Amino acid sequence: MGSLFGSEQTDGFLGEPAQPDERRQLTVLFYDIVGSTDMLASLDPEEIRETLLRVHSIARSGIQANHGSLEQVLGDGGMAYFGFPDPMEDAVFQAVRAAHGILDARAKLERNGQSMPDVRIGISTSIVILPGNAAAVRQGALGAVGVAPNLAARLQSVAEQNTVLVDRATHELTRRAFEFDQVEGLSLKGFPDVSVAFSLKRQKDVQSRFEMARDSGTPLTSRTEELARLRNAWDKTQDGSGRAIMVLGEAGIGKSRLSVALKDEVGKSGRILTLQNQPSTTGSALYPLITMYERAWENREQDQGIANAAVATADLLRGLEKDPNISSEERRRRIVQGCAEEIRRLSWERPCLLAVEDLHWVDEVTLALLEELARTVRQHPLFILVTSRNEGVTADTRAVFEDMTLGPLSEGDSHALVRAVTEDALSARTRDWIVSKCDGNPLFLIELSAFAKQARESGESEIDLLNETGVSSLQDLLAVRIENAGRAKRSARITSVIGRDANYLVLSKLAQTRFPEPELEVDLHQLLRQAILETPDNGGTYVFKHALIREAAYQTQLRSTRKMLHGKIVDLVENDPAVRARVTREALAEHCLGSGRIEKGVDLLIETAETAIRRSAVTAPEASLQRALKLTAKIRDAERRRETRLRIITLLGPLISQVAGPRGAAGIYRSGQELVFDLEEGQRGEWFPVLWGWWFTASDQKEQLRRADVIIKGISESESREARLQALHCGWATQFATGAHDRCLAAIDEGLELYDTSVAETSRHHYGHDARVCGLGERAQSLWMKGDVEGSLAAIKKAEDWADETGHTPSTLHALDMATLAAFYRRDFDEIGRTLGKITDLTGSRELPVIAAKREIFGGWFAARSNLAYDADRVRNGLQSLRDLGALEDTPIYADIVAETMTLCGKAREAVADLDREIEEARQTNLVFWVPELLRRRAWLSTMIGEDERAAGFLDEGFEMAKHQNANMLLLRNHSMRVQLGLDVPGEVSSTLLDRIDLVSDGPKKAQALKFLKRLNV
Repeated sequence: MGSLFGSEQTDGFLGEPAQPDERRQLTVLFYDIVGSTDMLASLDPEEIRETLLRVHSIARSGIQANHGSLEQVLGDGGMAYFGFPDPMEDAVFQAVRAAHGILDARAKLERNGQSMPDVRIGISTSIVILPGNAAAVRQGALGAVGVAPNLAARLQSVAEQNTVLVDRATHELTRRAFEFDQVEGLSLKGFPDVSVAFSLKRQKDVQSRFEMARDSGTPLTSRTEELARLRNAWDKTQDGSGRAIMVLGEAGIGKSRLSVALKDEVGKSGRILTLQNQPSTTGSALYPLITMYERAWENREQDQGIANAAVATADLLRGLEKDPNISSEERRRRIVQGCAEEIRRLSWERPCLLAVEDLHWVDEVTLALLEELARTVRQHPLFILVTSRNEGVTADTRAVFEDMTLGPLSEGDSHALVRAVTEDALSARTRDWIVSKCDGNPLFLIELSAFAKQARESGESEIDLLNETGVSSLQDLLAVRIENAGRAKRSARITSVIGRDANYLVLSKLAQTRFPEPELEVDLHQLLRQAILETPDNGGTYVFKHALIREAAYQTQLRSTRKMLHGKIVDLVENDPAVRARVTREALAEHCLGSGRIEKGVDLLIETAETAIRRSAVTAPEASLQRALKLTAKIRDAERRRETRLRIITLLGPLISQVAGPRGAAGIYRSGQELVFDLEEGQRGEWFPVLWGWWFTASDQKEQLRRADVIIKGISESESREARLQALHCGWATQFATGAHDRCLAAIDEGLELYDTSVAETSRHHYGHDARVCGLGERAQSLWMKGDVEGSLAAIKKAEDWADETGHTPSTLHALDMATLAAFYRRDFDEIGRTLGKITDLTGSRELPVIAAKREIFGGWFAARSNLAYDADRVRNGLQSLRDLGALEDTPIYADIVAETMTLCGKAREAVADLDREIEEARQTNLVFWVPELLRRRAWLSTMIGEDERAAGFLDEGFEMAKHQNANMLLLRNHSMRVQLGLDVPGEVSSTLLDRIDLVSDGPKKAQALKFLKRLNV
């Protein structure tokens, strides 16, 4: 940078530290002088010393110029920290830049004829433990403890001579600013999993901190109005009347992204000048202007006009600096005026966008230049676009700019950004988690989304990785925010242990265990001023402005400190009624777990989940219970551990069944069943919901029959009424599936006699739905099969009414599901529309996968019947989804709907092939209640594909099956199809119809059958 403008640039070792140790992201640089031992054989000690000092000198200069801290100098090498003792937002960039500068300086001295030994450099970035007192390190106390110091040393040892080798974390954080070559096949002592590193090639030509740190290709989400305003300002600028706009907002809110979006458009019609301020250059006059002009001079073939302005500005500065006859005030005035005139001249050559990044770090001379340009901007084709954080900008400066303040993204825009960044690769649960953490801050959303996507691609759990303290470009940014609070950071950390928000009474009592309350008041005032905290109720509660700032404050404390503070909160809750009244059960669970009181914490997680389940929540209680289940591994007492796991499985199983279908819950119920059968027979009744779930999630109907037999045989008369009811619940569902409608109805009658409304308040949550709702719905279906349409309608209405009365959403969904099927039996399209609409109202945007699959099937069926264009494969996909989810109980009915839809879409032969597989599978698994109808459909399709001779055989088989099931309605339908196809009606069919016709409710098919029988004179 000097080529054109010239260069410019208490406690004891064993004593108690003034500040506690902390966790922090740190970048460590190790350099080594190669061959220092060999010098002993050929050089005098004085020559060796001079040679080593030359290397140490350029290393020290390079490290200090980039704001590193040289922590250790050995005879032939040294170690530097970047981000300690003072954290820096760009610490990792500074480390790589320092390494690059060391090698450049060494090469320059060698070119000038000085004897220079070779150098190797290694750089690593990780979370480390650092002493709270930086002076203690220099007095010999233990420094950074963690991966970075050790890995940097190992990387240095295997680097090629005069190269820099960095770890994956450092590469990931700096790859937009520097170019690297990947180095594979490494073998590093102590790091068996590290086989890849990255060798530094060169620094890229990036003009802004945004380009250096982030991907400008990230989509611009929302901000439509703001971008339109900037475009309008640029249009006016091109007409000769410039504008000066300051875009304000917190770090990461999208200021620079908005600037990049405008640059993309301006680049087609105008000239762009970029001034990038840095946190480390606030005392370096005109640093961003000089840097911009230096780059323009080096690339003068791209825009000779800017290069000419660079030369003119350099001459101006050189002349004024050497003039001894003017005062400093006059010199500054002339510098500002002269620099401003060069920029104005550039704008008249070609309309200019002067993009100024991070004004909050501007030096005073550059600020004076910008204010001068802004005051007269309307007289020139110059658009000054400044980005700045809210702090550090005076009212005088804001007065000469138009304000544009960016707020957080909406929840919808946040979800859209996460989807765009991850190419929609993340689960809904992970997206929700990310959005909840980031409070609409685009940077936070992008970074967490990128980490989650990376975790998914590497096969790791997305949320587990995100919950861990890992390396990210956010770490340094957030550490600086907290560190800038000075002494008040101690209160930020204490507040973070309480949670995202902290009641003042709880906070003050906790803080008083560390320092007096008046000091807390001073700290809180400072934290409010720096927008780390906010108080929505004027001091009653203090809330972290961002969840991630809270987590940064929390994670920078040692685990032992956090554990101690959590324990103090639990003690306060137990001993102080005022505190107890202000700490929720959910929060107390976290404090118990954080203090190592696992059993109590798990119990509180379960209680919290139970409360949420009673309010028909699904996602939150599932997450709590999954976490509780994992934590049970830490419960030492085996009996207590088993009982706790069974409590959790009882609640968790139905939730997973809703979200992921029965197959998704099969594993957890299987593990629960094994725990139950380890108990003595007399102890099993309490855990019958687990056995019921094991039955419900069986892989097919045959296995479900086997499990039902095991369960029912294990229930004695001595068991509770509820256990016997639920055993019958298994029984009636199984009997219906096999077409045993009389036994199904008998089981329902017996079971509903045992139903207890008060017990059902709890049990419906344990079994996924209410037993009475299920019994009435199953009764409606069996009655229709037997021919009692009026009884079926009455039963299904009672089922839905009772479900609504319970207020239990899963039970209402179950009732509506059965009501939809009953309406399908009757071909009542208006009723199907009503039930599906009510299901949509209940589930909202959180449609469960089983419901979504069924909706796809019914939607396709409706479209095909209405002669609307429709992709028939979508209904097939819906049916396959039901199978994948393990929702098998009604698949024969949906297979029938799919076959009809396929036929209406002109795919009769494909429908036949699918139907044959369905019929065979139903026979194999004994899921046969609807097989008579599938055979009836198969007979109809036979005539459509030229297999007329097979139709009668399918109808004969279906008739026998319906007769055996006492499914009189299906007998009538079988007869109707024979008449429709013009087939002979066997005598046995006629006689059976005669025997059962009076059992069937009046309807078109009954009238048709009666007319037929009358013709036969029977």
